[in-house]
Amino acid sequence: MSDQAASDTSAPAIDDRGVLYLRPKRRPMLLISVAGLVVAAIGVATATVFLIVLGLIAAVAAGLSLVPGIAYLKLDEQGFEIKKIGKRWGAAWIEVERFEPTKVLVGRYLSPIVEVHYREGFGGRHLPTSTLGRTVGFSQQYIELGYGLKADEQAALLNEWRSRYGN
Repeated sequence: MSDQAASDTSAPAIDDRGVLYLRPKRRPMLLISVAGLVVAAIGVATATVFLIVLGLIAAVAAGLSLVPGIAYLKLDEQGFEIKKIGKRWGAAWIEVERFEPTKVLVGRYLSPIVEVHYREGFGGRHLPTSTLGRTVGFSQQYIELGYGLKADEQAALLNEWRSRYGN
């Protein structure tokens, strides 16, 4: 699988450089994009600007995440990198103590997620530095799901790579 290729297979492959790319699954992103277009259409029909804007944002964001290279979780011998629309972050394996599946409160619901436990002295580097980041809660402490793996599977994969390259 090349750097620019998008995959929807259940078993991600390591490319010839030893890099593993996990990409957002197509079906959920397509469903969100279609739902966003439906909301925008309802907004047009009812002349509600808020619904038009909300729907278009959802449709465009979900649609863009399907463009190769826009969104991924990359694992290589140096560490991991997460790229999303407008944001890129990661850490070297040596910085990470472990990855652990957990649940966090999102709205009124507990959502499964992978928590990054950094080694002593590295955690501060991954805290939000901007006012917006602190206010909205952008955190490099959690890795979202969405790559076709459950939280425990994603944490196990990350821990396997950390064990292989982080010591």
